[in-house]
Amino acid sequence: MSSKIREYLQQSDRILIGIGEEITAKSDQDTRKCVYEALNNLLTGKNYYIVSLAEDDQMLHTPFDPARIVTPLYTEEEKGELYWNTYLQWLSQTLNHDLFILELGAGFQYPQIIRFPFEKTAYFNQKSHFIRVHSKLYQVPTQSADRSEAIQADPGEWVLRI
Repeated sequence: MSSKIREYLQQSDRILIGIGEEITAKSDQDTRKCVYEALNNLLTGKNYYIVSLAEDDQMLHTPFDPARIVTPLYTEEEKGELYWNTYLQWLSQTLNHDLFILELGAGFQYPQIIRFPFEKTAYFNQKSHFIRVHSKLYQVPTQSADRSEAIQADPGEWVLRI
């Protein structure tokens, strides 16, 4: 599987990553730090954006480019709207580009932030490939199933294995 992921990362023009509550709330800080470092190594030199459900400032202390992260549950309302609009502008530029969508541990606590928008993006962008990793809620929509993969696993452990 890790060779397939690396292939998607190499072939894709853009990469969208969602970091859900299964990582942000259920993993300890050391595990999250290791996951973030592993992801950063995979994203070096890539055009990416990260949407995170983090409710603390740990995403601000990661190796990721802070201009490519949006944390709507943590950011102040004024700044949050600006960051969200920047993300939406980036997202609008992914249509008709090879887009790799990686959703890690997003459940139904805040589905309107990651889960549903990522499904919609995968549906409309016919050049996308969507992978959802979750221990229980790993199913992908049938509308984009030909370009999607459902992986039942702990998302943090899964990232550390690739």
